[in-house]
Amino acid sequence: MNISLKRPADLPDFDAPPLDEVVLGVQFDSLVGYQQIKCGEVWALYRDRYPRVEERSPLPPSFEIFGGHAPINSMNQLNLIDGPLHDRFWFLDPAGSQLIQFQPDRLLHNWRNVEGSGIYPHFEAMATAYNNELSLLEEYAGKLEKQALVVNQCEISYINKIAIESDAERALAKWFTLWAGSTAEPESVGISLRYVLTRDNGSPYARMFIDCGSGVDTKGRPTFGLTISIRGTPLEPTVASAMDFMICGRSAIVKKFREITTPYAHEKWGIKNV
Repeated sequence: MNISLKRPADLPDFDAPPLDEVVLGVQFDSLVGYQQIKCGEVWALYRDRYPRVEERSPLPPSFEIFGGHAPINSMNQLNLIDGPLHDRFWFLDPAGSQLIQFQPDRLLHNWRNVEGSGIYPHFEAMATAYNNELSLLEEYAGKLEKQALVVNQCEISYINKIAIESDAERALAKWFTLWAGSTAEPESVGISLRYVLTRDNGSPYARMFIDCGSGVDTKGRPTFGLTISIRGTPLEPTVASAMDFMICGRSAIVKKFREITTPYAHEKWGIKNV
């Protein structure tokens, strides 16, 4: 399935956003007929673009549950894993800035801000590539058995690292509208917010997670971290519906990012389409 993406005119854009990583991912019913000995066949689908491979521990199943229950995540979902554990494979491009994560019930596409690898390719290019990667996997799944990818969860995350370059920029209110200022600045920050997203009929389908914390970068310089994620169920269990989830999720995340960051931050990052 081909998709044609164009950036919505109402979305803000930035010349130099503080993006450190973007993740697009789907979880689906485990592929029937897949065994780990076939992992090379999956890599062959992507090897031209992603010639490097690494092995990682598998991600446990994760579902957003509504109706008064907490989200099911890796801390309480281990009992749902049945049968042998399969490794998770990373297929990486030469620079290591873009990679695919594959296991029998997951396919994720990451962009990472790796020094010397160039600028963020923007959502449109990343989502187009990811849609093609999902389509290749679905075609392969159909050769294993007569099956399509049955998508049961989607996720999209924007991970930001905001560099603090002066004492004045250590003030939280300099960057975030959630704090209007106070008589004393916090020594450290660790805040998590969670929102339920609903469809037009009022039924919940996803959660937005906002995590903000203070820390240091790899060179020991002070930073603020800001991650905005959306995880939930697509309208239908198909690749096309999953991509619709990503497109809508991206718009919601970018608008929330603009909403909770300050005019000072916007000017610093070179906002466009205010």
